[in-house]
Amino acid sequence: MQDLARDLGAIAGAPATVSDEQAQLLEAQGALRAFFDLFAAKASLALAGDPDERARLLSLLPRAEERRHLRREPTRASG
Repeated sequence: MQDLARDLGAIAGAPATVSDEQAQLLEAQGALRAFFDLFAAKASLALAGDPDERARLLSLLPRAEERRHLRREPTRASG
C-alpha cells in the first residue's frame, strides 16, 4: 500500500487538480490491488498450511497429459 501511495503521489498535478473520475479510478485500483494481495496470501497459506486443502486445490488443476488430450480431441473427431 505504501508503494501505491508513493505512485499516486508522483502523479503530475496537485491532488486538488485530480478530477473526481480520476480519484475514483485510483481508489478502485487500490482496492483491487489490496483484494488480490489478500487473495494471493490466502491461497499461499492454504497451499502451505493444510495438506488436504493443498491436495484439493492441486486436484482442480488439469495435468499436462489431460490438457494435451483435450486439445487433440477436436482434431481427431474432424479428421
